[in-house]
Amino acid sequence: MGLPRALLLRRLRNDLSALSEELWLDVPEIPDDTGFPVEIRLAVSGTGGYSALGERAPEQEFTLIAGEDFPYERPKVRWESPIFHPNIMPPSEGGLVCVMALDHWTFDSDLLSFVRSLIDLINNPNPHDPLRTPTCAKAAEWFLGNM
Repeated sequence: MGLPRALLLRRLRNDLSALSEELWLDVPEIPDDTGFPVEIRLAVSGTGGYSALGERAPEQEFTLIAGEDFPYERPKVRWESPIFHPNIMPPSEGGLVCVMALDHWTFDSDLLSFVRSLIDLINNPNPHDPLRTPTCAKAAEWFLGNM
């Protein structure tokens, strides 16, 4: 059982406000009549990520999906922009993110720490344990030889 709706909305808004203030992200407004799950599309700039083999990406976009059980359950992530990474699938292969690094979610966790973990994953790929897609396998091979 999740938080009462008013508390859930307040918690989401507080978390989004922290993202805006701490990371300077452009975050959407969450209206009172919003339905769940809520999809929050974000863009982060200045990461060390790649959009293709050897090609740096100036920005990465992803969607956080918070359900009615947020913050008891961690949000889901769907990658939206092209990415060349062993632990993040490009949108064409599903946009899934290896959540092993993000599994430490508790009720006291917040979206700011979650997004910081995503940024850390972008900047510090684990090529020794890639996701099982052609692009992730190719990225793992490239990172092992070039990093």
